[in-house]
Parts: sequence; structure tokens; C-alpha cells
Amino acid sequence: MDIAQAQREHLQKWRMGSEASGIWLRSRNEAAFVLIGTLNIAAFLKLELIKAKATKQAIDGWARWSSRTISGRWTSGALEWLGAKATFVAISGHVRGSVAVHEWIDKLWLSPRSPLYTWITSGFMHIELSHLVSNLIGLSSVAPICSRIHGMTPSRVFLITVGSSICASAALITEWRIRLVPGLREHLTHAIGASGIVCAFMAVAAAGAPRSSFSVNGINVPYWVVAVLPFGGDLAGLLRLDELMTGKQKSWLGAVRRPLIGYAAHLGGAIFGIIYYYAVLQQHAAEATESTAGQVETCGNEFEPAMVDEQGGSSSEWEPHAQQHQPDDGMAVPAEDTT
Repeated sequence: MDIAQAQREHLQKWRMGSEASGIWLRSRNEAAFVLIGTLNIAAFLKLELIKAKATKQAIDGWARWSSRTISGRWTSGALEWLGAKATFVAISGHVRGSVAVHEWIDKLWLSPRSPLYTWITSGFMHIELSHLVSNLIGLSSVAPICSRIHGMTPSRVFLITVGSSICASAALITEWRIRLVPGLREHLTHAIGASGIVCAFMAVAAAGAPRSSFSVNGINVPYWVVAVLPFGGDLAGLLRLDELMTGKQKSWLGAVRRPLIGYAAHLGGAIFGIIYYYAVLQQHAAEATESTAGQVETCGNEFEPAMVDEQGGSSSEWEPHAQQHQPDDGMAVPAEDTT
């Protein structure tokens, strides 16, 4: 086996080991993203369970009235035939469910006067299915890209999740304090959703893998373009330009006083993602590049050939480190000249 072949085999084995380690780490990172999505789904299912329980209570209430009271026994059959039972169950279940959901979620969503722990819990809460699905789609689309970024680990996935939720909440609280009139509709102001967390990972992906392509209607678009456009929309939304253009508000002052979407939370999460990448992850990317270059250089040095004398012959022995090296396949490096 000549030196060039042994060198290539050694480098190939190192690369195969690095790729196997990278695949294992990426699978762990993707599992962390799956866990984050699962937590959001679990919180949503909890709300749906509360609503279902309220509906069951309404049905049981009708059954008790129709069986235990004289008026119920006399009139329940006719009322049920007229559709009164369905109407009663729908209205009573909705009212009971709304009250029960509010009592539970009021402890977890973000509001101008909510406890600090809601800065984290609000990032996992969704009331509407469409809101949950849109955030899960965003998270699932960015997870494969973020999982491949150098330095990303499951612990850092959770750290970005918590940190971005806190920064998104802080940005939204700041906007509320600036824009909301104290005491006016303040008790009705609240925010929930994982949008700030998704925006943070979008920012990390755009900074760490800007050349990664993203398919939009069959067209591959660089991910940094896909990420920058929503952030530009959030900035326009922060100025309430969207509500003015769509006619949801008649004046800029009215739009400012009645924010409908948490654009500040989106931008707060994105800013955290960018800062975290350049403060933490970029260093690991540089170290990984240096490690790869160093390993390639080491492979070349380990198989450095002997010095050739002026008469064209070879020296009687290899460099000490090359003489002692044994390739992984068990074949020793030959001791004679291969030229």
C-alpha cells in the first residue's frame, strides 16, 4: 500500500467517524425539537379536554333536569324533539368551557401584570388550532436546518427556546407599557403562542446556514431570504402599517392603541436568536472548521515520506512518526522506498 492510499484511507475513516457522530447528534437535536412541539400539543389538548369536560357537564345537567324534576319529566321530550336540548348543551357547554379555560389559562398566558413565569409558559399555549398548526409547521421547517448547525445540542435547543420566550415576552411587555393607556382595556390584553420561539430559530438558521435552500412552491430559495421577509413584515406590523393598509384600523393612532398581533414578540425572539448564534454558536463553527483542517494536516504529516538524496536514491528509513504508524486496517506502512 503506498503512502497516498494509506493517507486517503486514514482520512476517510476519520470522516466516516465524524459523519456518524454528526448524524447521532442531529438526531438528538431533532428529538429536542419534537419534544418542544409535543409540549405545545399537550397544552392545547389540555384546553380541549377542559372544553370537552364542560360539554359533558352540560349534557349531565340536562339529564338531571329531565329526570329529577317534574317540569323536566313533563316537557323534556317535547323540548328535545324541538331541538332545545342541542341548543342548551351548546350554549351551556360554551359558557362553562369558556369560564373553565379562562380560569386555567389565566395563570399561564402573558398579560401586562402577569407573574414572571408566564414569560415562559405563554410560549407553549395556543387556544386556536390554526395558531398551533402554523407554529408547528414553522418549527418543523426550521428544525432540520438548526439541527445541523455546528455547536447545536439538545441543551442549547432548550436554552434558545426558553431564552427566546423570555425576550419575546419582554419585548411585548415593553410595547404594552408604551402604547396601552393605563387602565383602558388593560385587563383584556394578553398574549400566547410559540411565534417568538419559532422566530428565534429562524434567525439562528438564517445566520448559521444562510445558503441552505428552502422550497417555496417548488422553487428553492436561500433560507436567509425566507427568514428576512417575515422579519421585515414584523417590523412593518410593529408600526401598524398592515392594519392601516387592510382597513382594520381607520387611523394610525387607533392602530397603535389597539395592537392585534404580537409583532414585538416576533422581533424580540428573532433578536435573541441572532445574538445567541454570534455569541455562542459561531465560535463552535469556527472551532469545527479549525479541527477539520488540523485533522487533514495531521493525516498528511503522519504519512510524510523520507527525504530523497541528491543522487535520486531514498534514505534508509522513514521519519520516526511515520515508521511507528499502523493504519487501522492492520497493514503496516512499508519500510522500503515506493518511488
